Amino acid sequence: MSIHPAVVETARKAEPMTTTSAITGQIATVPFDFDQCIDFINTHIRADKKNQLLLRTALRPSDLQAIRDAAANRSTRSAQVIRTKMARDSLYQPVHISEDGTTTRIKLV
Repeated sequence: MSIHPAVVETARKAEPMTTTSAITGQIATVPFDFDQCIDFINTHIRADKKNQLLLRTALRPSDLQAIRDAAANRSTRSAQVIRTKMARDSLYQPVHISEDGTTTRIKLV
């Protein structure tokens, strides 16, 4: 997909954005960059449970195999792409919930 240069320039100059975790409810200020924008779009699609935006799709058998390959740490290209996405997307980052109910993101190294 081609992105107009003016849009790219506007994004580069943008202020950080505020997001709220759907899992923990924590509010965070994150940079306005490619990864955060993709994360925001994916979160919006996940929230559309009735598929009113028509952006949800059914998983094909090849998609399921790619997910299985990623979980099994196989070195297929599709598995590598999925693992890269999971490392980028905050949804897949582990969360520690203490006894008092507070949550803390666990940074993977």
